Amino acid sequence: MNEQSRGNLSTLSSSTINGRQNSREFSTASSVNSESPLIKQQSLSEYETKTQIPLSISIVSGLQLADSSGEFKENASPIHIPLQNDKKPVEMEKDEDLVVVKAKKGRLRFNFTIGEAITFVAWIMVIVFVAWYISNSISNYVTSLGNPTTSLAYVESLPLYYPAITVCNWNAALDCDYCNLTLMYSTTVNQEYGTIEQFELPHTITEIEQNGQYFTCYVFNNDTQNLLAANATGYGGTISLFFRVPLAPVERDARFGLQVSFHEPGTVPPVFAETNFAISKVDNYFVLTKYVTTRLKPTIEDPSLVSVRWESKLSIVKLTEVEKDVVVISFAYSSLNENRITEVLTSSIEGLLGEISGMVGMMMGIDVLKLLRGGLEIPYAVHHKTLRGIWEIFN
Repeated sequence: MNEQSRGNLSTLSSSTINGRQNSREFSTASSVNSESPLIKQQSLSEYETKTQIPLSISIVSGLQLADSSGEFKENASPIHIPLQNDKKPVEMEKDEDLVVVKAKKGRLRFNFTIGEAITFVAWIMVIVFVAWYISNSISNYVTSLGNPTTSLAYVESLPLYYPAITVCNWNAALDCDYCNLTLMYSTTVNQEYGTIEQFELPHTITEIEQNGQYFTCYVFNNDTQNLLAANATGYGGTISLFFRVPLAPVERDARFGLQVSFHEPGTVPPVFAETNFAISKVDNYFVLTKYVTTRLKPTIEDPSLVSVRWESKLSIVKLTEVEKDVVVISFAYSSLNENRITEVLTSSIEGLLGEISGMVGMMMGIDVLKLLRGGLEIPYAVHHKTLRGIWEIFN
């Protein structure tokens, strides 16, 4: 019985081997081209090995085989059925919308479509524009720091205090008999009756040395604790000072007259640089306007950030029956307002950041959270050697 079983097993194995060979031949015959069957079969096998995608499957089915005695026996034989595919092996490796950029080992891989390529070019253009905009904004900001604009405000002040008044002889020398001056009297206008009245105006006599010149001067209203105030403008608030000035020798060809400085009480004016002058035989009438300037940075001319100055406008009225060595100086306010000038910057660091963030958000659609997500994606992009994740975050 064992020998018979072994014989049956041998017959069955032989039949199985023959069936597999027949199946292999059938598969080969049905899959190859009649023109080059060997080359086609080889290319198909290589494609299956490369892509690991089978082009056909084998199904084992029972076949009725007849032996030499005429009896039919069942034998398991594989049937090779090709898979249906519309594309050829070469065509299956390609996609019409996919552009494959091969990279060497160790480099990043880039896989993008034509639409993504166009988007990438647009990104470059937008980045260049935004970079130019940021550079220009920063340049304008730096320029504005050195060239601030000013705002002017008119603030009514009642009463409005007069400035300190320093009157000096134009001729200045250490030992000079015609470089002196003498105050005769001072007058004001009675606001009730409109008449001119003499009054006592506190003053001091001093010598000021500037640039090698010695000036003999009278200083009025220089006590910061007891300042003279104006309650009226124009003629009603006028104060006049009458001085007697020695005449200069004719042969010396010296100038004759006084110079007047209006300055902040408690300070010494730049007498040598003064440009307000008064001559004889006329009423030298100075109309004053007070300015308070607030600066962002100190200057050489005004080291303090807040400076006070009085601008004057000269008008003259001819005097009759006046001696030629008498010089009259009058002054009054044009208005009882303080003109406050404040330096302001046209741009600030907050405004600069707002402009930049607004442009970046509008042109590139980038916000803080998107930048954070993009930054967190960088380690993964480096590890996997692909920028696809970062691209998807920003697009």
